Amino acid sequence: DESTNTFGCCCPPCENNDLCNPSVCTNAPSFSCALQGAKNCDDQSECTDDLCDPATGSCTNAANDVALDCESQGDTDKCNTYKCDPSSGGCTVAPVTCFDGNPCTVDTCIPATGCDFSQTVTSMCDCNSAPTNDPCNPQVCNEMTGMYEASTPVDCSDSVVGLCTNAMCVADGNAGKCETSQNLCPTRPCMDVVCDPQATTDETRCVYTDRVCDSGDADNMCINFECVDAQDQCVAINVECDDSNPCTTDTCVPASGCRFDPVQCNTTDECHLALPCDEETGLCSEEPIESLISICGECNGNDTACLAAALGNAQAVGAGGGVAVGVAVAGAVAAVAAVFFGKKCYD
Repeated sequence: DESTNTFGCCCPPCENNDLCNPSVCTNAPSFSCALQGAKNCDDQSECTDDLCDPATGSCTNAANDVALDCESQGDTDKCNTYKCDPSSGGCTVAPVTCFDGNPCTVDTCIPATGCDFSQTVTSMCDCNSAPTNDPCNPQVCNEMTGMYEASTPVDCSDSVVGLCTNAMCVADGNAGKCETSQNLCPTRPCMDVVCDPQATTDETRCVYTDRVCDSGDADNMCINFECVDAQDQCVAINVECDDSNPCTTDTCVPASGCRFDPVQCNTTDECHLALPCDEETGLCSEEPIESLISICGECNGNDTACLAAALGNAQAVGAGGGVAVGVAVAGAVAAVAAVFFGKKCYD
């Protein structure tokens, strides 16, 4: 085995199995093996031992005995930090800073355990004052101020189902619990309302319908039950029977309801005929029977005498004046007698 230099010349084998200071072939005139030079592993610290591993050529800078002795003092004194000074190799000591930012605690240090914040400055820092007695809005102690402050309130949103229920927190001993209730819709006079659980907006969840009143007395057709807004309840109201016809008498019969009877027009005496009721004015009128005017004029309030006189004259006329005249007069008198018998003669 041979080694070569930069000129390709041969040297004896130069391997020395030390990567921290390897052997290499030199140039002329010697053409021999020589050490390249030890690897520099110095980290410029007096607190480490600087070593090189021949097998790998890697440097290690482990703490030396001075540093280890220095740091070991911190095992029994946790109120100070012990550290080796790289520039001098001496051991430096620095106190541990114990500060938790809480004005209500005493910041101390115990060598065996280190910082301690278990002692309080004043009793007020223990939050010994009673918190607000509201289980639905609990309070927690703020150790920074020694005062109770609001915490997260009880959330009842998960208890709400749709827009027709409400959920609220109520006290249950020292804790708060959620209770549900109906989300009532605003009322309106004479209207019934229901909440639609499928509604998606508060504006559409309330469904209103006109209130239907019970018929009340089913045997009395002259009374209706209607809802009155001012009272917001159903009340009995008399049925108004009016056919807008002045020639009828408008009445209500409980068993059958409205009734519209025609006005009966009468005459003042047997010498007149009644005319139909005038639907414009609602007044009755009559017209005279010309053939009986002279006969009725002789009456003095005696119906029987008046009628007898009329019939007698009719017979006389029939006997002396011919059949045609007698039949006409008698027919008129008979018609009057049939329709108006019992009426008073007009004086």
